[in-house]
Amino acid sequence: MTTETQSTIDHQTATRATLDQTAPTALSLALDEAVARFAAHKTASGYQRALLSRLVVDPRRRPRE
Repeated sequence: MTTETQSTIDHQTATRATLDQTAPTALSLALDEAVARFAAHKTASGYQRALLSRLVVDPRRRPRE
């Protein structure tokens, strides 16, 4: 993990700590998920990144019925 990646994660974690005191729980949980996805994407291999990208639903890629 690069220092830039770690710095971004640290900043987002600090932001989350601030939001925990002032924002609704749903927003805090959404930020937790975003930080986790960012960290997983930045540290994943190409294969793992491809699997992670499939978790995001693309409306253009609908299964044929």
